[in-house]
Amino acid sequence: MWALPLGDGHIPLIALQDLGFFARWVFDNPLETSGKDVQVASHRASGKDITEAFTRVTGKPAVYIPLSLDEYFGAFRGADAPVAPEAPQSLTFRQNFTGFWNGWKNDIVPRDMEWLRSIHPGLQSVESWMGEHEYDGTRKGLLKNREDHDGVTINYDKVKALLASKL
Repeated sequence: MWALPLGDGHIPLIALQDLGFFARWVFDNPLETSGKDVQVASHRASGKDITEAFTRVTGKPAVYIPLSLDEYFGAFRGADAPVAPEAPQSLTFRQNFTGFWNGWKNDIVPRDMEWLRSIHPGLQSVESWMGEHEYDGTRKGLLKNREDHDGVTINYDKVKALLASKL
């Protein structure tokens, strides 16, 4: 289940190996890239694209549930705390990520996928990435502060209640 404040928008995703490819390409092509914002992605995916890819790779059913920003951030403990505890006047998690979600939801974060594929024809789709990494939806810790339960964490009771109201 993907419950995101994405609406009908698209997230520009990038696989780590594609990021490495483009980093090398930038250094190998300084005349073409100097002074330019090289906007890379492996795949632009909607919530529907992600769930359909997941089902094709795993055979498991999946659903995308569009959320409002308040619903999404309401599922996090600490969403209104500063991102940097050392700077209590800094942006909160909610303030920091609202821009990302609005940009993606409103499709104002384009990527020239045709140009990117002309440079790197082997770009990974979200589906090929899931297959290669045997992604099965199992939740795994990613960042130290999340593993230590410090900082912003998901309130699973709120998530369950929210999703029950949406289904």
